[in-house]
Amino acid sequence: MPGLNGPANAILAVARHRLCNYTKFSRHLDCRSVMATISPFPDCPPTLAAVAYENVCNCPGVAVGPKRLYLQAIAACGSDAACSETAHAVQVEGNARQGPAVDLLPDEGLGVLIEETAFIKHISPLFGKSIANFRKQVNAMVAYYDKRRRGDSPTDSERAAALSFMRTSVPPRSDGSIWLFRHPESKPDAFDGLLNEWLGHRLGLDLSPAGETRLAFGFLSGHVEDVRHPTFFDTTWRYLPLWNWEGLTRPLPGTPAGLSGLKEVVAKPPELKHIHTPVARVTLRKR
Repeated sequence: MPGLNGPANAILAVARHRLCNYTKFSRHLDCRSVMATISPFPDCPPTLAAVAYENVCNCPGVAVGPKRLYLQAIAACGSDAACSETAHAVQVEGNARQGPAVDLLPDEGLGVLIEETAFIKHISPLFGKSIANFRKQVNAMVAYYDKRRRGDSPTDSERAAALSFMRTSVPPRSDGSIWLFRHPESKPDAFDGLLNEWLGHRLGLDLSPAGETRLAFGFLSGHVEDVRHPTFFDTTWRYLPLWNWEGLTRPLPGTPAGLSGLKEVVAKPPELKHIHTPVARVTLRKR
């Protein structure tokens, strides 16, 4: 380069090389390795996993300034994990669904797996019932969709239970938003060929080794509002290391080769009256 001597050019070349490698962090690197790269951001905070730091730094749709403020807030907590989780909640508040809009086919399916216990806890107050009595109503709703899927006739009580949920919405995961996945082939049924024991792994869900029950809900994109590409501001502290800034879910370790991550979006929770894919109950466990 004109105006620079040999040693200066050599230093500049090294700097360029490191900068080019900035967006190619390995999820296996520890924070010290990540920090060694030339970066416009503060060092990796002690409570932030390297992969979570990578998610923040590389997240599209968020400017450098807000990223720096976020990292500084987490770093101010030092090694206090509880403080960091609180700082995360403060930083993300009011920033939900700020990513770019997603271009979807009008009949493209979007799917979500909701923990049944979370669904019951969130919805039961709307019905004024105890958890035990409300669980019976959920069982009747699931039975209705199971029978419809098999071509059998639901009972009157099962039909009534399914109708009773039509004005409710899917519980949000964080800050009034729901996370949904897209089918690799943009099929109307988001679960087509995917609803098996490995779907939770492909979605990067924080599953229990003992197993947990989830409810599968599918919607057509035309009935889901404010669909956006997620940013780290949409994640909870728990899921920040499990999220993937590149737009695909991050499969859990142990997921069979060939079962890749799936595209995901965030959106306003849709009402259950817009269910497209029959509700299903599945048991998933971390393997």
